[in-house]
Amino acid sequence: GRLYRWWASVAPNAAERIARAQTADGYYTRAVTLSPQNATLWDEWASLDLSFLDDRAGALEKLNHSLGLDAKYDRTYALLGDYHATLARAAGDPAEYAQAAEAYQRGIALTPDAISLRIGLGAVYSATGQNDRAIDSYSQAVKVAPPTVNLTNVFRALAELYRRDGDKGNALKYARLALSHAPDEMKPEIQKFIEELNAGR
Repeated sequence: GRLYRWWASVAPNAAERIARAQTADGYYTRAVTLSPQNATLWDEWASLDLSFLDDRAGALEKLNHSLGLDAKYDRTYALLGDYHATLARAAGDPAEYAQAAEAYQRGIALTPDAISLRIGLGAVYSATGQNDRAIDSYSQAVKVAPPTVNLTNVFRALAELYRRDGDKGNALKYARLALSHAPDEMKPEIQKFIEELNAGR
């Protein structure tokens, strides 16, 4: 299942992507039959539903099943947070944002140094206008990030949050950090953002 899931992620077109994801789905069906108590497999299967098959109901069912197997696995809470955040963005639903935040917070309580959970929580707070909480979440993500993690998007998010707050100094600080870490294709947008900050826009 994992191989076909990866294979789906590098598919040359949408039709092939779906076909490969469906093949992976079949493998996961068999895998959980052989190892029904493996929460990791259920999480991976749910991620396949969310990322490739657009089966939100199936994903939620699998995530809830995974929680029933192991309620202390932070990866499940990360995926559950992503699930609710996706619904929230699609519908602009405050209740879904609240459920996403709760899932991320529960995961962080279990694994405080899980960067994906802190980034997810920061994104929820940013989307709901809770700038101070978003800044705190993203700042914590920076603190716990391993050296190999590229933080361009986190720095860019922090720059935007400080811009919203009218804090030009910190906005420029994080925008420049984003620029220094960014791949070439992202640099023009960040450079434009810096120019707008310097121009007072």
